[in-house]
Amino acid sequence: MVRATWMRGFHSALGPTYETGYLRVRHLWAPGEQAKVPLGLDVDAEIGIQEKAPMSRWFLVGGPDSLIGTRSASYLNPNFGVLRIGFPFTATTLFGVAVQCVPRFDQAWLPKDFHKPDQGQRAIGYGLALQGALKSLFIELAAGVVAVHDIPTGAHKTNRHVSFLIGTRPYDLWKGR
Repeated sequence: MVRATWMRGFHSALGPTYETGYLRVRHLWAPGEQAKVPLGLDVDAEIGIQEKAPMSRWFLVGGPDSLIGTRSASYLNPNFGVLRIGFPFTATTLFGVAVQCVPRFDQAWLPKDFHKPDQGQRAIGYGLALQGALKSLFIELAAGVVAVHDIPTGAHKTNRHVSFLIGTRPYDLWKGR
């Protein structure tokens, strides 16, 4: 999967123009039919950069799909980069429901100015996500630890977070439901 956008925005009031760019590249390697262990590899890289953007257009980073070990929307930043590596292990339960266990390792870069990538914050997260579907509901339980290093101040902090998500599965165009 590759998703990319580039936008040049203008303020409705007097002010400078701003530019924003976004790129996400993801690839999932699944085991073959003959594999004895149903273990895959999921590599996901996401980058967002902005110049002179108003705060209302900044990127939200955080949560189990973004940076494991953080709350949803933990960071509001004009620039970010996140590399996520997961090892999905899929099993089928007694009732035919697929359950996936994904150990994850994430690394994030959160500079205020993309011209100075050595400034800002660095975060390293690791954790585990359990995902499954029950009828038309998607269920996820994720837990992780994230260590954040603020480069300009030298401050370190460690956060732990557990999240439980439940929601409907999106409409499947191919299955018609």
